[in-house]
Amino acid sequence: MIKNLSIAEVCKIAITNQLFVGGWCMRGEMKAPSFIRAASLFVDEEKPVGVAIVTEYYYVQVFVRKSHRRRGIGRALITDLRKQLGHCAKSLDAGKGNAASVKFWEALEMKRWDLE
Repeated sequence: MIKNLSIAEVCKIAITNQLFVGGWCMRGEMKAPSFIRAASLFVDEEKPVGVAIVTEYYYVQVFVRKSHRRRGIGRALITDLRKQLGHCAKSLDAGKGNAASVKFWEALEMKRWDLE
């Protein structure tokens, strides 16, 4: 279930529970919550399992624990961000080598763009 928390609370819980991939910029973004426009946290049986943020430049990042993927959590997080903002980013940068990620974003009607 989505927890109704402030951006700062979501970021603190996400960092404490390591809801990010090492090497991603997501952790750094969450360390500076004043630059985040919206944040959403998903909790399953009182354990944080997913987080999504929208940065000041409307860059959307989502993380869901592998053990909880393919259950609609990512979609719930994005839906919550859209409710908070009234919209969400309409494009994304998803690496060509990450087919599952591209499929997820496209299912949410987000257009893909590449930096290459």
